[in-house]
Amino acid sequence: MMKYLILVLSAMVLMVGCEAEVNESITIESNRNVDKDLYTINGDIIIGDHCVINGALKSINGRIEIGRESKVEDIKSINGQVKISENSKVAESVTVINGAVTLKANAVVGQDVNTVNGSIRLVRARVLGDVFTVNGDVFLEDKALVVGSIVVKGKTGEDEKRKVEIFLNDSSVVEGNIDGQKAENTQILVYLDGSSQIKGDVINAELVYKK
Repeated sequence: MMKYLILVLSAMVLMVGCEAEVNESITIESNRNVDKDLYTINGDIIIGDHCVINGALKSINGRIEIGRESKVEDIKSINGQVKISENSKVAESVTVINGAVTLKANAVVGQDVNTVNGSIRLVRARVLGDVFTVNGDVFLEDKALVVGSIVVKGKTGEDEKRKVEIFLNDSSVVEGNIDGQKAENTQILVYLDGSSQIKGDVINAELVYKK
């Protein structure tokens, strides 16, 4: 997965070079519709409430924030955090290298959430695909739902031991597996409280029950 993410985001760098805003942020005021992709280098992308973005958001060296009850097609980011507010939807995926992802109450990602070197936090939010991470902790809180699996990838060719922690709290659910794929150099700890569920298997990870 890591090689795939790097290829995707490298291609993004090439694509945004001619069309991106450079050293400037992009702000879309609330209640606006935009029918194009939005790119920025060394700037933020801020989407207001009740917006519809019929395109992707792509940022290098800047944060991406989506307001409440807004819709976007896809999000890709290098070196910046992504925050998706209440009742907003990403139709496709969220892919981030070197940045955290936060989904707030009733936010939905239609496909996958992917991070390299960044945590993932779902607070009463839904991911309809899988959650993939390389070197990032995962937090599911307040009835969060992952319809697919949570997959932790190791960094091949490195001897340094790493630890990734996954927390399921407050009636949160993973419908698929929690899978430590090719993560021999990574200790994976899965903390499951009494109200939460993992419906699939826990593979190459240590399950810790919380009272």
